[in-house]
Amino acid sequence: MPKTCFVIGPIGEPGSPARVNADDFMKYIVAPCPALKELDYSPPVRADQLNEPGRITSQVIKLLFDAELVIADLTENNANVYYELSLRRAICAGCEADHTLIAAMGVKPSNDCALGRFQRQQMWTW
Repeated sequence: MPKTCFVIGPIGEPGSPARVNADDFMKYIVAPCPALKELDYSPPVRADQLNEPGRITSQVIKLLFDAELVIADLTENNANVYYELSLRRAICAGCEADHTLIAAMGVKPSNDCALGRFQRQQMWTW
């Protein structure tokens, strides 16, 4: 059974600059990553792609708890992203689940993330 990869990041309204960036992040950086397929992950999913009935907050928390991998886009220093990342770190402390932090070149992530390891990615808004 494939493992779950959950992507957290600013999403924004359809057509907004935040949504364009979020869609590009998924399309050009996360989805084509060959390691996901090699390590038996299902296609990465983001909160706005959940189409199950129910409260999205509960669904996000469940994915933060259950996903074998969470990828966090820290590019916009979005408060919701840090909140979700904090939950992930708290509920998965000591477990085998993992998370990856990614930020655009030139962005300084907030709080203790700036002291940790994260991937830098060149991203443009067209």
